[in-house]
Amino acid sequence: MRVKFKKVRNPVETRAFVKNALAHLGIADMDKFICIKFVSELDKRASHGECSGDKETAYVRIATNFSREIQLRTLAHELCHVAQFFKGHLDSELTQWKGHDFSDTPYEKQPWEIEAHGIEDFLYRESI
Repeated sequence: MRVKFKKVRNPVETRAFVKNALAHLGIADMDKFICIKFVSELDKRASHGECSGDKETAYVRIATNFSREIQLRTLAHELCHVAQFFKGHLDSELTQWKGHDFSDTPYEKQPWEIEAHGIEDFLYRESI
C-alpha cells in the first residue's frame, strides 16, 4: 500500500494509526494508493471527513477543526470506505454496493455507511 499524507500534524502517530487500521481491514498488502489530507474544515464546519475512490486509488480528507480523537475516529471510518472501494464492494459513484443499486437510499440506510459506522469504534481502539 502506498499512502501519501498532506498537512498531517502528528505524522508518526498518524502513520502508525493508518498502518494498523489497514492491517485490521485486510488491505495493507494491496498494491493501491491512498492520499490522506488534513484540512481546516469541511462543509462549513459540519463534516468530520470524506472519502472518494475506486478500486485502485482513494482520497480521504479529515477536518482538523475537531479534537484529535474525533479526527482519528473519523479516519477509521473513512479508511473503512477505502477498503470498500479497494475490495470492489462500493463503486466510485457511491450508488452501488456489491452489485446492487442503492442510489435512492437515505444516508443512514446505505449499507456502506452502516458497515463503516459499525466498525469505526473497534478500528479506532485497535489502531491507536
